[in-house]
Amino acid sequence: MMSPANTAWVKAALVLVGLWLGLVLILHPSFQNMAAIWGGSTDTYSYGYVILPISLWLLWRERHYLMRIQAAPDWRALILVFAFAMIWLLARISGVQVLEQYAFVAIAISLVPLSFGWAWFQHALFPFLFLLVMVPNGDFLLPSLIEYTADFTTFFVQAAGVPIFRDGPYLSLPTGEWQVVEACGGLRYLTASITLGLLYAYLTYRTFWKRLAFSVAIIVAALLANGLRAVMIVLVGHYSNMTMMIGEDHIWFGWGWYGVVILTMFWIGSFWREDPEPLPSSGVNVVEPRSSVAVAVVALAGLALFPLWENSMTERTGTIPALNAPGAKAEWISLGDPFSDWAPNWTNPDTVLKSYYEKQSGPVMLYVAYYAHQRENAELTSHNNQLHRALRGTWQFVSQMPRTISADHADMEVMEVRLRDPASRNRMLVWQWYQLDDQQTANFFRAKTKLIVSLLLGKQDAGATVVLATPYSESEPDPDARLKDFLAAYSGDIRRMLAEENH
Repeated sequence: MMSPANTAWVKAALVLVGLWLGLVLILHPSFQNMAAIWGGSTDTYSYGYVILPISLWLLWRERHYLMRIQAAPDWRALILVFAFAMIWLLARISGVQVLEQYAFVAIAISLVPLSFGWAWFQHALFPFLFLLVMVPNGDFLLPSLIEYTADFTTFFVQAAGVPIFRDGPYLSLPTGEWQVVEACGGLRYLTASITLGLLYAYLTYRTFWKRLAFSVAIIVAALLANGLRAVMIVLVGHYSNMTMMIGEDHIWFGWGWYGVVILTMFWIGSFWREDPEPLPSSGVNVVEPRSSVAVAVVALAGLALFPLWENSMTERTGTIPALNAPGAKAEWISLGDPFSDWAPNWTNPDTVLKSYYEKQSGPVMLYVAYYAHQRENAELTSHNNQLHRALRGTWQFVSQMPRTISADHADMEVMEVRLRDPASRNRMLVWQWYQLDDQQTANFFRAKTKLIVSLLLGKQDAGATVVLATPYSESEPDPDARLKDFLAAYSGDIRRMLAEENH
């Protein structure tokens, strides 16, 4: 039979469990989206399922120590709960899913000091903060990781005396071609290393600087390991005349190599191991906690207001315009049929304009995706709409960079993307920007910020993306001249068309 103190701890734990279940019910879209990514990301984020069980195991492991610390509700933590709820709201209306999920987990963590107090929470800090690892985050690093892996591979393959030509993420050797795809970028290595490194450092060391040093070291090791993995795969494929490391074998080799690296890091880290303090025996000096159902009710009632606030802002509707393509001018003529099978793919716009033009120098496509109002799964500034993510498939991404172009007697920002079709060897030069009222920008975050501010202030949050594209060949010296010529003729028409629709 349990002692009164142990019974009180069970009741206090049940109050926290009730708070967490209530949070999941109230903010269920955030949890559902997070769980969907765990289940749909194969190896990259599937570890999210085990983070909560690991955190609970860490708490159970230290239960005899934690039960000796006075625990009582602290109403001041409601400030933190509602502050994170406000961040959740801003993330929801702006469509920043990763921030929304971090805010969701942060609310869950802040409910702990609300239930048990700050003094108790400080002694259980890591097991609860470890819950933040369950948020699937890292896709934004993919372009940089792919660039790093391609640079690393090119340098060391050349150092090995093998001729290699690099074109963006594509590597050409005398024996064949390789592509540094997302799976080769090392994101899986990185996310797994962060999770395992933090857990190992917490369990192995007691001093903060050792924990930090090992966590940093294992991340560096993961980046180096992924680069060396790519080099070894390319060299083995080259020297085997493309008979090895070109199928499933290179995937199994990659994970086997990673296992060797991680185990080696754990072995090296064990030389500086610090033994933990001996834990007290069960039932020794257990302090009975105080729990409060009232604080849980107040917290959940307050959290329930935020989805209602979100709905009040997102239920507004905007005017859906009819976009009219500019006519022929300045020797540019309209084409009835598309000149390529490639086209941008913005998600669920309210209306789309897609027109094709031609001049003696070559053809140009004009694409406009217009959003009368921002809402879930229909957002102008969604990460799924970025050119380096949206333009996959037959056409392969080569490079992306911001540029400043002179058009209509003024400078304007564009995001330049280059694509290629490996089958036909055709290439596509793409310029993209956002048009928000009379403002034009190619900066994703600047556009998103303006839309968030407009939504919070109750103003119109309509906007459009404009994309220009033209095919070119590798031997063409100046393919952007054609897009500059098109902008000189049509930039004013495009701006006036969208400005009229926004007003």
